[in-house]
Amino acid sequence: MSSRRGFTLVELVIISAVVLILAFASFSTFRAARRNSSVSATSWEVALRVQGLRAQAMSEQRDLLAVVVDAPDNDASACRLTNEAGCARVFVLAEPTPAWTLAAFDPATPAVEASYVDAFALPPNVRFHVPAAGGHPALPFDNVTILDGDLTGTCPGNRLCFAIRFGPRGVVAGEFAGGVGPIPKPGYAIAFGSEMTDETLGAERKGFLVSFPAGIVRGLNL
Repeated sequence: MSSRRGFTLVELVIISAVVLILAFASFSTFRAARRNSSVSATSWEVALRVQGLRAQAMSEQRDLLAVVVDAPDNDASACRLTNEAGCARVFVLAEPTPAWTLAAFDPATPAVEASYVDAFALPPNVRFHVPAAGGHPALPFDNVTILDGDLTGTCPGNRLCFAIRFGPRGVVAGEFAGGVGPIPKPGYAIAFGSEMTDETLGAERKGFLVSFPAGIVRGLNL
């Protein structure tokens, strides 16, 4: 004859602890996956907007600049709808004067030596993926450097930033981070991530590349 017995208090405590651990792990994985999905969507959105600037510059017959600025200190945790200054952002400027330089660009006063056209903030927790700096995309873009040091400056607030110029004749070039004007390069590649980019196995760092002088834009899986 079999006997029945319930769980002991120790067994209940162990089971409860296991359930809590599994629930926390599932929540963390879900949260990381959601943020990584936001990184992917953001990368494609920025790439599409940048791609449209070449045609816009040719249509309007004037120089346009896309200035992409990282979150302060590469930390986008303070990014909110009510605090866009804590977010990574993209600025579109027009007709920069000969005195315009990336080194002097300030996100707080973007319309200095250029006309302000538009700006938008990237979603919370999206930032430049700095560990990818110095690397290279896969063939046939391996001659392009991710976050190229010649084209990547530091804007006020300890923000990494870069600028791409779109000319009225369709020529596209990267702005030299250490001086005035464009610098000969085959292209520029940017990588985006979040503070949870490496916390899920399926997470891929996302970015895009702009080739010079043709201005061809390609999405990247890094």
